[in-house]
Amino acid sequence: MHQPTPRLRRAIGPAVFFLLAAVALVGIIAATTTDTETSFRPHSSATADATGDAPIPAVGNAPYVPAPGDFALATTVLEEQCFGSAGCNVTFRVTVEYLAAELPDASRTFTAIYTVTGGDEPLTNRFTITGSALSVPAEHHISTSGPGSVLTATVTGTL
Repeated sequence: MHQPTPRLRRAIGPAVFFLLAAVALVGIIAATTTDTETSFRPHSSATADATGDAPIPAVGNAPYVPAPGDFALATTVLEEQCFGSAGCNVTFRVTVEYLAAELPDASRTFTAIYTVTGGDEPLTNRFTITGSALSVPAEHHISTSGPGSVLTATVTGTL
């Protein structure tokens, strides 16, 4: 059996170390993700059947690509810390309602860009859609000029 040369052994050692470090880093990043996974059903004005499921109308053969108007966003304040005339730090959640009558193309992941207004500065973020699954950031933080500021979220684009 052939033994690797010392030079080859020295070259393989760092490569294996960096490979293991990269795998560990990817695992740590995946474990600390703060997005919330949820699913949704298409919205329909048609009458629901006996199971409560609304029929999904077929629209040609082309897969559906979501548009900004297909989403309604709401904000819920989770925490508000105020500092007198310095304003407030607000922690909030964005919830997504899907309004379109059909599901997006399940073979693709779409990104919806949204803007939250009502803070000192607008906040822009994104969520992803794959078929009927949504991945939305669990929490957001924004500074406001005072207590009780109204935060409004609007989808501004889809990719």
